[in-house]
Amino acid sequence: MTTNTTTTNSTTPNSTHKTSRRLVAAIVAGGLAIAGITAAVTMTLETPAAHAQTTSPASSSSSTTSHTGSTTHHGDHHSHHAVTPSQSTKTLQSQLAELNYYNGPISGYWNAETTNAVDYLQASAHLTQTGTMNTATQAALDYQLAHGDNQMGGNTHTPASPAIKTLQNQLAQLNYYDGAITGHMNTGTVHAVEYLQRAAGLPQTGSMDAATQTALTYQLAHGDNQMGN
Repeated sequence: MTTNTTTTNSTTPNSTHKTSRRLVAAIVAGGLAIAGITAAVTMTLETPAAHAQTTSPASSSSSTTSHTGSTTHHGDHHSHHAVTPSQSTKTLQSQLAELNYYNGPISGYWNAETTNAVDYLQASAHLTQTGTMNTATQAALDYQLAHGDNQMGGNTHTPASPAIKTLQNQLAQLNYYDGAITGHMNTGTVHAVEYLQRAAGLPQTGSMDAATQTALTYQLAHGDNQMGN
């Protein structure tokens, strides 16, 4: 009697194939596990460095902010440091105000209004307009305070001049002058005379002379001022 072994031989390849698939799956699973462990270890090692890099700029920024804050505070301290007012500047402002050159606060601080007032004083005294006090400017100030001889008008020490009132009216008629009719030879009147002289081709001195008076009379008669109506 012959034994049939076909069934045994036919099942062997299937078993082998299944075993191979299981082995491959186990290898793949093992590989994935190793990869996962490697990734976890890598992340663990990199986290402190990343954390250090992340926090370092904050620390640097905090340090910079602290330094900047200190600098700003230092700057604020200087910017709020008050300069002591000067008694001599107060006196000057009061004197210039008395002569109607200055209309700002009597503060003792040298401000833009003080500079402008000194300019006006120098212009009226035919001095170089520097806006700063010097020996010649002080002498002009003392003289005007003593004689009430300011050039801005409105000072009660000097009576208004009818001749200057007439001149101001005439210059205003020709559109050279647009200030108040005060009877005082103020800066606006001086400039108006200069405009008249320029229009007539004369030297611009700001003061009336024979040639300037002739030009004024001519323009009043003919209405041909150079400033427009």
